[in-house]
Amino acid sequence: MTMLDKRYKKVVVYVGLVVLLSSISCSPKPVRTTPKIMGDPEAIKIIEKMKENGKDLKSFKVEATAYREREGKWEKVVTKKTIVKLPHSIRGETYGFAKSIFTSGKKVGVTQGSRVVSYGFKKNSAVIFSGPHLFDIVGGMSLTPENKLFYLYRSLSFVDLHHYFDTHIEVSILSSEEVDGREAYVLKIYPISKRRICWLKMWVDKERYVPLRLQRHEKRPLTKHLSVDVVFKDYKLVANKMWLFQKTEGISQSLGTADVDIKASKVKRYWTVRVEWDKLQINPDIPDSTFKFKIPKGAKVIKTKTR
Repeated sequence: MTMLDKRYKKVVVYVGLVVLLSSISCSPKPVRTTPKIMGDPEAIKIIEKMKENGKDLKSFKVEATAYREREGKWEKVVTKKTIVKLPHSIRGETYGFAKSIFTSGKKVGVTQGSRVVSYGFKKNSAVIFSGPHLFDIVGGMSLTPENKLFYLYRSLSFVDLHHYFDTHIEVSILSSEEVDGREAYVLKIYPISKRRICWLKMWVDKERYVPLRLQRHEKRPLTKHLSVDVVFKDYKLVANKMWLFQKTEGISQSLGTADVDIKASKVKRYWTVRVEWDKLQINPDIPDSTFKFKIPKGAKVIKTKTR
């Protein structure tokens, strides 16, 4: 093994830890009872009015693509097709374009009831999760009546909003500001837990009650930093009943941590990113067979159960 190989191995391990710790620390633990919203009564009303925007949401299909700016050019990072049918059925097909160790290749994740199958084509390997409380444990797959609209927002933007609305939260109004010429409430959203590691700052349109801007702040033992700062742009009325943004722009850490500079032995923390979506369908009829996936023969399969 050469010195360069050893250096690369160390960087890969470091980046893996960064991504793993990020996913663990910044995903509030879902609760198995109805999530409670506490804090300022006026702020609670704003959150409830936001949810009304998606009260008739029963299913959706969408394809979203994320880009990041690199050396003055926009680079396609990942495309994800998401199919959701309430209450607990999700299919996600992801294809990574960037030459990085975590986003390359095609992956499929299928969730139905108490079972999740995740399969990677590149390594021909699958992981099967099963258990009575799967949706309370597998954070990336959580889908509840309380967070369904925010799961749609996540599918359109790659910003994990839904985690904060399937757990107990405390909300408050910080101020009022303008975003792209529209008046907005500025809310602070904290998960109520022993570890308040991450919190959200959200700008909510005073007329439409939709997010205009979002920041995610992280407070870790050794560092304090802003990991996401995006603006939700170009809102349109979809299906004559729901205001939805057409794209998001800003900075994000999550689309950049996988990119390794071997020579410098460092990871670029932030990237200027843009996410756009198309082929959106609201409340289409989706057969249950959509959420069944047959693992190819010869695949390496790991099975795990939750309690």
